[in-house]
Amino acid sequence: MHFTRVLLLACVPASIYAFTSLRVEEVAKLIQSQASDESAARALGEVYLTERLTDETLARMMRAAPGPKTQATLEDLAADSAFLDPPLAELPQRERPAMDEQKVWLARAVQYASGFVRALPDFVCSIETRLLDDDPHRGNGAEGKWDRFHLRDVAVSGLTFEGGKETYTIQSINGRPARDSKPLRGLTTWGEFGPQMAELFLADIDASFFWNHWETFGGKQLAVIGYSVNAAHSHYAVTWCCSTIIGAEGKYPPVTTNVAYTGQVFLDPDSGSILRLTRQTADLPIDSHIDIIRTVVEYRPVAIGGATYVCPFRSISVSRETRNTARKSYDYSPETITNFNEVRFTGYHKFE
Repeated sequence: MHFTRVLLLACVPASIYAFTSLRVEEVAKLIQSQASDESAARALGEVYLTERLTDETLARMMRAAPGPKTQATLEDLAADSAFLDPPLAELPQRERPAMDEQKVWLARAVQYASGFVRALPDFVCSIETRLLDDDPHRGNGAEGKWDRFHLRDVAVSGLTFEGGKETYTIQSINGRPARDSKPLRGLTTWGEFGPQMAELFLADIDASFFWNHWETFGGKQLAVIGYSVNAAHSHYAVTWCCSTIIGAEGKYPPVTTNVAYTGQVFLDPDSGSILRLTRQTADLPIDSHIDIIRTVVEYRPVAIGGATYVCPFRSISVSRETRNTARKSYDYSPETITNFNEVRFTGYHKFE
């Protein structure tokens, strides 16, 4: 584990240039300028935020929204901005900590991450997963004609955490009982209960850490420390279809490779507890057709069996891929599709 200075450049999809880029404060003015709930929702559907819409600001906008359509679009807009930094005006005005302080905080985070799973009791909880995308060939989805992202499915699953291991069971899809446990089309996530944070601090990962900023999160000021892991030391495996070389069965098999990634750790300097963790791929192979994969996991204190534990509250995953699409015979044009998952964890209680 070592520190370094890293310059991160924003990776912006070409497709967003068809939308209006706004700061958070401009979104409130946009809503106020609209005559109805539907017109406000439509206007927001053409917005790309350049700053993160935090939970506190979102709550204020939701209370002032003209109706449910605007509220739903605001929630999707906030989730889409989860990987950005908040407005500068919302950041605490604190000095950058000394390097020795940062090392102490990271040592506490290492200890916290290594004992995270062991500290959890056996429990069960519910997981609601909203699967969205902006694929124009699949129509407007399950609801709404004003959103940039279209809701495809809502899956409710049960999670059982026993002996440090997670077991998932899909219970319903779009309000109907699930016929089997096969995963839905789109992104799948894993490791919210420990593996993602523990993997980052493994010795052979050799992650580089660097100071980013202070941020108020859940009412507490957290130290936000960036990190990067190169492909040679990465355990982050990405699979895509398919290889350009025919396999033994005469087919083009899926390809899996470990990729470089970057991200941010939001930690409590006093305890080392991690309350937010982001990860973003870097330098994916060109033949994967995947431009980028991003994930963020947010943690909150929850009561389980009369005690309080820090557990996943929400997870967001985004992938963007660009492929050549045949619009007419012999006319192939690049097309970028974004898949978007939002997962919420609720109903924690002890497993007996």
